[in-house]
Formats: sequence, structure tokens, C-alpha cells
Amino acid sequence: MAKQKTNVVNEDETKEVTIRGPYFMSQAQLFAKLGLGRSTYEKLTNPSSEYYDPDFPKPVNIFTGKKLRYSSIDVDRYIMAHSNLTDAA
Repeated sequence: MAKQKTNVVNEDETKEVTIRGPYFMSQAQLFAKLGLGRSTYEKLTNPSSEYYDPDFPKPVNIFTGKKLRYSSIDVDRYIMAHSNLTDAA
């Protein structure tokens, strides 16, 4: 499986971590990977917002209590589905 580097941001520091294969990412990792801020995230996930995107990756609750995580596979699929990249002929 390919390695992936991502920036993890918390209140005090930013650090780069290497992640291998599919994984569950935190909301901070989701924001960094998609280049989103909290307000954009809220608009995309709020059904009453005009910017609501029903295809946006849904959080899953795994063995972390109340903390939600996002599947890297779902996030990658979302990126591919919403990218403006086209195959070069």
C-alpha cells in the first residue's frame, strides 16, 4: 500500500505524519485533506443549507467513544467524484 503524508493540526502545533493504507481520519485530518474550514464543512453537511452536499463523506463512530472519524476510502472517492481533473488523451 502506498504511503500518504498529511498534516495534523491541533491548537499548539502542526506536524506531518505518514499513514499507510486505508484508515479512519479525524475531523482535523479531513479538513487538511480537503482544504476546508469549519464553516465550509458546516455548510456542506447541513441539510438546510443551500450548499448542502448529500454525497459528502459521512462520519462513523468507531472505538473512540463520541469522537467521529471519516473513512479515507470514502474521502478519496468524494475527491475523485468532485475533482475537475480529466484524463489526458
